[in-house]
Order: sequence, then structure tokens, then C-alpha cells
Amino acid sequence: MQPTRAGSRHRTRSNTDEGNDQDTTPTDTQQASETVGDTHTQQQPSTTSKEDQMTQMCEALCRRQDEMLNELKNVRTEQEAAKDELKDLKSGQEAAKHDLKSGQEDLKEELRTIQDNLRIRIHTIQNTNLNNKPESHAQ
Repeated sequence: MQPTRAGSRHRTRSNTDEGNDQDTTPTDTQQASETVGDTHTQQQPSTTSKEDQMTQMCEALCRRQDEMLNELKNVRTEQEAAKDELKDLKSGQEAAKHDLKSGQEDLKEELRTIQDNLRIRIHTIQNTNLNNKPESHAQ
């Protein structure tokens, strides 16, 4: 595009996600030169065609960028969900460790009780055996 006075043809990109292009109308100077058949103006369609191609490429790149941003958002959402799940698993693991320790303490206490009961039985049996021995052997 050739820079001319105000009101010349400009390609502008809107700030919407679709990236619509808006063309302003050509100036009187451009219309007059097209009527006269200016050689520079006759080459302008190929320039416009290239501009259109560039615009289409830019739009395609913008769409691809939007797709990639959405994909990144999805990945981040999945990552956050995975972090939450990991946090839950760690919490469950800590609870299981606590339960295991508690269970071990309960088993240790039960084992102590059984050992104490066995000692008492053994002592009782030994005392009974001593009391039941014939006195002839004791002399």
C-alpha cells in the first residue's frame, strides 16, 4: 500500500477474537488515477492480493494462537486437578500412616497384656508345682 493523504485505503484489524478486517473506501485521488489508467494503480490489485494473503495468514496465525492458548488453559486446568488429586492422596497417605501407628500401638499394648498374663500363669504354675511337690523330695 502506498501512503497518501488522509482518508486513504487502510487495513485495520479489529480487537475482536475473529480478527475481522475492515477496509476504508479509496480516496478521490485513487479513484481518479484508476479512471485515467495510471500504471502504478494497475499494479495495485497484485499488492492488494498480497495484502489479502498476508491478512489471511495473520488471521490464521491468530486463530492458531487462540487454539494454543485454549489448549494451554486446558492443560493448566488438568494440572491443577492433578495437584488437587495429589494433595488428596498425600492427605490419605498421612491418615493411613496415623491409622497404622495407632494400630501398632494397640497391638503393642495387646501384646504386653498377653505377656503379662503369661507371666502370671507361669508364676502361678510354678508356685502350684512347688506346693504340690512331695515333701520327701524336698528333704
